Amino acid sequence: GVSIQPLTSELARSFGSKDTKGVLISDVMPDSPAGKAGLKPGDILLEFDGKKTEAPGDLQRAVGLAAPGTDIKVKVWREGTERTVDVKIGEAPDERESQQRGSGSRGGAPSVLGMEVRPITPEVARQLNLKTSEGVIVARVDEGSAAAEAGIQRGDVIREINRQKIRSTGDYERLTHDVKDGDRLTVLLQRGPMSLYVAFTVGKG
Repeated sequence: GVSIQPLTSELARSFGSKDTKGVLISDVMPDSPAGKAGLKPGDILLEFDGKKTEAPGDLQRAVGLAAPGTDIKVKVWREGTERTVDVKIGEAPDERESQQRGSGSRGGAPSVLGMEVRPITPEVARQLNLKTSEGVIVARVDEGSAAAEAGIQRGDVIREINRQKIRSTGDYERLTHDVKDGDRLTVLLQRGPMSLYVAFTVGKG
C-alpha cells in the first residue's frame, strides 16, 4: 500500500536524515495497512521486522517474506526523530498501470526554478487521467537547469513544495516567489500513477 523510492543524498538532506540508508515513502494508500498504521509520504523507512532497509530491494524482499495477517514492527524517520509503528501485512493489490499523455500546453518564460507551470484545467485533468485538478502541471523544463537535473519532466504534476500542498498556481507562486539561488526545494510529483519526491538546489544546474 505504499510507493517507495531510493533515498538520494539530496533527498536525505531535505528530510533531515543523517545518511542515505533507508527507503523514502512517496505515497501511501489511505485504506492500506500502511495507511491505517499511520505511515505518511515523506517517512524514511529504516527497518522492517527488525531487518535494515537500506535500499528499495531490501524492503521488497522483507515484505515478500512476511506472511499476510501478521503484525510487523516498522521503524521510520520522521521530522528529525525515529519512531516505530505496527503494520498488519495484507494481501498485495493488483497494480494498475495508467497511460500518461502530454498536455499539449506550451510554457512561457521559465522561472528561477528552471521550469514553467500551468493550472490543471478540467480538460488537462481528463487527458492525464487525474482524479483531481489540484496541483500545477509542468509545461516546460529548462535543459541543464537544477529542476531538469533532479528529473522533473514536462507533464509532471506538482503536488507539494517543501511539504506545503500546491492546489493552484496561486499556491505555487506564493511558495516560490521568494526562492533564490542556493535554496533547497523538495518537490512531490505525480507522474502517471506514481508519486515521487525530488530534491534540488535552486540555480545549481
